[in-house]
Amino acid sequence: MSGQLQFTNIQFSYPLRPTVSILNGVTFSVGAGQSVALVGQSGCGKSTLFSLLTRFYYCRHGSITLDGVSLVDLNVEWLRGVIGVVQQEPVIFAASVEENLQMGTRGQETVSRKDVISACKMANAHDFICKLPNGYDTLIGEGGVRLSGGQKQRIAIARALVRNPKVLLLDEATSALDTESEHLVQQALEQAATGRTTINIAHRLSTVRKADRIFVFHKGRVVEEGRHEELMEIVGGQYRQLVSAQEMVASQDSKVNLFAEDEENVREMKEEMEDADITCKYTELIVNIPQGYDLLFQQALFSLHHRTIATASNCSLKTV
Repeated sequence: MSGQLQFTNIQFSYPLRPTVSILNGVTFSVGAGQSVALVGQSGCGKSTLFSLLTRFYYCRHGSITLDGVSLVDLNVEWLRGVIGVVQQEPVIFAASVEENLQMGTRGQETVSRKDVISACKMANAHDFICKLPNGYDTLIGEGGVRLSGGQKQRIAIARALVRNPKVLLLDEATSALDTESEHLVQQALEQAATGRTTINIAHRLSTVRKADRIFVFHKGRVVEEGRHEELMEIVGGQYRQLVSAQEMVASQDSKVNLFAEDEENVREMKEEMEDADITCKYTELIVNIPQGYDLLFQQALFSLHHRTIATASNCSLKTV
């Protein structure tokens, strides 16, 4: 089995909403061993494709093939056994680390401790597992050792890899993580994708720039496809607009963090002045302040841009 996928003219509506079309003639292919990304706004049909690929639903029109064989002709248990799925919110059971990982095997099968460790190394999880009180025998989940979001996600990746799937589906696997955890999990995902057909649904577009192919969804259709560099050259393109919007949000978030950090600095400075029985009036700020920030933020920004000195009691701050 090579893992080649072909989606042809997929049309789909959920049974409870038959008049609302989710997918409208989606057609694309994924080569064996390729890593592709599906991007687009929420509700445009990306996750629905995963449900169709794992046979939780059947498409109304069109077909999906795996290595040239229609999914409807494949045994469901076998199909789900060759597909690994990593979701946004990992499920951790009240059991040991190894028992959690063994739940990723097919049916009644079990894998050796050596294979479990191999999967954990690939998922960038082995090192932190070894530091747990009882290593792979440590109880986690409800009533057990608490794991961080990034650690849980790496356990979930290892569980998906333990049966060595030929197709790996990643459904926003890093979107709920902080920046540091995202970096570690992203490294694990890139290692896990090696030699496998991988489809990655992502809202954080920074995580898909290395994809072999990016498919941009809009209202249930594929409207653009190509590599990151190719899509960024399309003036007015959907992908380019999504990237620009995320970069703008990230820029604003960094400014807010900057103000928040300096707010603490100015509080400390004022406390030190009070301890020294020095009172000061702040000069009027002449830099641009985003609308909605109060005086304390203005003071914080002032101290960020200028070094200040207090010349005497009841003095004004002067810039130097």
